[in-house]
Amino acid sequence: MGSRFGAIALGFAGCLAFAAPASAQSAADKETARTLMDQGNDLRDHGDLKGALTRFVGANQIMHVPTTALEVAKTQVALGQLVEARDTLAQIISSVPPPREPQQFREARADAQTLDASLEARVPTVTVTVAGAKDGATPSLSIDDVAVPAAVIGLPRRLDPGHHVMVATTSTQEGRAELDVAEGEKKDVTITLATVAKPVALAPKAPEHETPPPPPEAHRSYALPIAFFSIGGASLILGGITGALMLSQ
Repeated sequence: MGSRFGAIALGFAGCLAFAAPASAQSAADKETARTLMDQGNDLRDHGDLKGALTRFVGANQIMHVPTTALEVAKTQVALGQLVEARDTLAQIISSVPPPREPQQFREARADAQTLDASLEARVPTVTVTVAGAKDGATPSLSIDDVAVPAAVIGLPRRLDPGHHVMVATTSTQEGRAELDVAEGEKKDVTITLATVAKPVALAPKAPEHETPPPPPEAHRSYALPIAFFSIGGASLILGGITGALMLSQ
């Protein structure tokens, strides 16, 4: 399997002059693409689909030819990425074949059309309706965190199989729904909006009272000590005079 894929890679590299200008890719680019294609094929054979897809995408980014893009689409289908696979296939189908296109490329185009036709009925369809919006409010819708244009809300939308999360919002309302959808299913979902509780506005916190500064220290009154001192001094003077008179007698 790996050698067959390597041969295809060598084939499209050798016929590159028919698909793109000769200067489009360098020799190193071509060798890298060949290696990535072989690695992707080997990883896919061993069940590592994600690793294989990374290699195929890398090779296709270098070469941009139907053979590399077809392997990207096949691996996307194996991973359940049906919407992405159809987009990749559309790029192959819509591209204009160059003059004298190599046989490998013509076969890849035909295989792309066949694969795309088989996916048409396998891609699930989900119709999401938003209800309960207030007068004058235009809901916004996202599916798996991807915004959906307002004009297509309520219209059928193609999705990959699997689990999906849908959120609808307005400035004051919100609604949410989750569902699982299988290949080929068609489902209708209604999201009912509910008013989002606004956070309670907290009253401004009163500033904490600062500890009042101690009252200014009262001015000490020196009147009473001075009075006592004056009285005491006068008593001493009077006592001294009385003593002197007694001694003189």
